[in-house]
Amino acid sequence: MDFVKDRQLRLASGSGLTPIAYLWTRTLVCPNPSCGGTVPLYRQTWLRNKSSGYVALRPIPDQETKQVRFEVVHATSPSEFDFDPTAGINNTSTSCLFCQTGVSADYVRKYGDSRGYGQQLMCVITNNPRGSGKLYIAGEELLSGEDERLALAEERANTIEEELGNSSLDEEIQPTGNAGLATGKSYLYGIKTFRQAFNSRQRYVLLAMAKAIHAAHAEMVGAGVSEEAAKSVATYLGLWVSRLIDRLNGLARWDSSRENIQGLTSLKRFAMMWDFPEVNIFGGASGDALGNLEYITSFIEQESSSGEPAICQRASATELPYPDDTFDAIITDPPYYDNESYAELSDVNYVWLRPAIGFLYPEHFASGLTPKRKEVVAAAYRLGGTKEEAYRHFEQGLASALREANRVLKPAAPLVMIYAHKTTVGWATVVDAIRQSGFEIHEAWPIDMESKARVAHQGDAVLKSNIFLVARKRQESGVGDYEETVLPELREIVRERVDSLWRMGIAGADL
Repeated sequence: MDFVKDRQLRLASGSGLTPIAYLWTRTLVCPNPSCGGTVPLYRQTWLRNKSSGYVALRPIPDQETKQVRFEVVHATSPSEFDFDPTAGINNTSTSCLFCQTGVSADYVRKYGDSRGYGQQLMCVITNNPRGSGKLYIAGEELLSGEDERLALAEERANTIEEELGNSSLDEEIQPTGNAGLATGKSYLYGIKTFRQAFNSRQRYVLLAMAKAIHAAHAEMVGAGVSEEAAKSVATYLGLWVSRLIDRLNGLARWDSSRENIQGLTSLKRFAMMWDFPEVNIFGGASGDALGNLEYITSFIEQESSSGEPAICQRASATELPYPDDTFDAIITDPPYYDNESYAELSDVNYVWLRPAIGFLYPEHFASGLTPKRKEVVAAAYRLGGTKEEAYRHFEQGLASALREANRVLKPAAPLVMIYAHKTTVGWATVVDAIRQSGFEIHEAWPIDMESKARVAHQGDAVLKSNIFLVARKRQESGVGDYEETVLPELREIVRERVDSLWRMGIAGADL
């Protein structure tokens, strides 16, 4: 990877600046045949959107080259800009800056699916050696030699990929998020496979690291390290690669309010990014290789000092490999109805863990992608496209898992479930599953789990709280009359809880 690192450090030589990321925008050709200009598809041009200072990129159409240049502009308040940093592609439609022709959403989507987008550097983001925040540099000269670098990276990546085998990069990306689970569409235009979600340089870096894990394992074993110890170290190195990919990909995004990179999985779905930062894993900023390694090692040091080793076992929640009355408690965070598919989200880690450590765990990496058939999630597209089937699948699957939980719990031992959903349908399925599995709920309280700056569901009626449900095995088999017994008690409980929660400041979708 020397040539990648050399290229990333070249900008820093003599300037004291280290690039931490390269901000790219996808591009297409203007649909107006008499224009032919390159249309950049950025969402917006904010780089820093903070009260301590504002930085944005001014797009400048160059009529001679038919390319849009970008200029870094600083301001002390948003009103000082003579352009709108929020302007950009809107709901997959935009306009050409050269001829003002409207570029329809249909044209944008079809262009990506049929031809694939181009890519243009907007700016380089560097560390600030003299203070906080980041510095931003724009200029065409920064792209010198880029085609040659990418071609070399592609060649080397292909060689390593062939060496390692076990590649799933050409597997199709499955739909994620509640829209994708309902329709069966991925909404990633021009990005159909995992290979297309990473550029040549990113694939080369990750494959080179995977190859190094194989070499490290062989060297440890050759030096007399026990098989189990060598396997453990190699596994942690594989998890290091797995953490790196969250930001080292073409679907991450630059967060101008924090001046950092938000990872691929932070949206809880795979979403199309029209502009994206390519992280420098040697840059010393958030998401780089050393920071991720330090995170893993600090976790190992902290957990290994507890004296209580954990057992990690792969099994189905509907068929637990434990005898009756085994556990003192079960704490679970089940899928939130149709919010997201964890199996599909984990595919992006799986496709890189497979070449990195699949040779150590052939039984867990035999398939191209993660198994999904039994996943307890309301994915209508997997079940003929009907909401009713998705509802039944989720309720029956969750009830089956909870029946197993009931079986392996000791008498009077608690089941703690963490759950959140904005719809009554989502909650009804959970309540029915709990009832069918022989539990009764003893407590249910909201606990704020999300930060105010959370970006995962901007524009939605965001839930700040998750609900902690505490249930125990139902001891009585009797059923109360709804009108005579249940409803009066229910009204009393609801009234008391609404008053309590309102006094606690819980309102809106959370209440």
